[in-house]
Amino acid sequence: MGDSRIPQIYVCPHLDSIGEVTKEDLLQKSKGTCQSCGAGGPNLWACLQSDCSYVGCGESYADHSTLHAQAKKHNLTVNLTTFRIWCYVCEREVFLDQRPALVPVPAASHHSAVQSAGHPLKAVPIAVAEEDGSESEEDELKPRGLTGMKNIGNSCYMNAALQALSNCPPLTQFFLDCSGLVRTDKKPALCKSYQKLISELWHKKRYKATSCIPSCRPVRPAPARSAPQDRPTPSRKVETTRRF
Repeated sequence: MGDSRIPQIYVCPHLDSIGEVTKEDLLQKSKGTCQSCGAGGPNLWACLQSDCSYVGCGESYADHSTLHAQAKKHNLTVNLTTFRIWCYVCEREVFLDQRPALVPVPAASHHSAVQSAGHPLKAVPIAVAEEDGSESEEDELKPRGLTGMKNIGNSCYMNAALQALSNCPPLTQFFLDCSGLVRTDKKPALCKSYQKLISELWHKKRYKATSCIPSCRPVRPAPARSAPQDRPTPSRKVETTRRF
């Protein structure tokens, strides 16, 4: 008897509607703008329907990518910053690893090389999408992230909390790889500010201490400098960190 406790892998039934698209095509589209309103990136969305080249904006603007999908009944779209794929019908993220096997194409076809290479669309690191280049061996050997942040006199407790959060791999990996899923429709957009901070902390060119204040300024501006006797007590610092 089979084990009913074994989880069933969900396979999106709409993956076979994807046309011929390569990572290079998507990188080129990521440098463009929304075809409906002209909004620029990041986080534009490209329709993956066969024979459709539409690129639209996301929820940060007028969400023309969703309007296009609803009007044309095109089910799949890809975020041009994170290369994550969303199915509007299934209402979930889907993966090309689950895509049905491609039908062999005659050797005379100029697309045969692309088809035989498998599925070119994979979730690639955010650095690839932003910088369009590979890391050198020297960069690979250098440590990432930070071991400290600059203290401006009253931010040590918040720095400690942010340092701890930034070293939680699942949380940090989400903000690095899934920036397109970070909501920006509600003020003061704390998630977006935190995503920007994490991107700065873990950038491959960052090898020195930084301050959380520039990235978090839209959320909680740095207070004016105060006299030593007026500086917050430890208990007030803790309360400030909790509110943040």
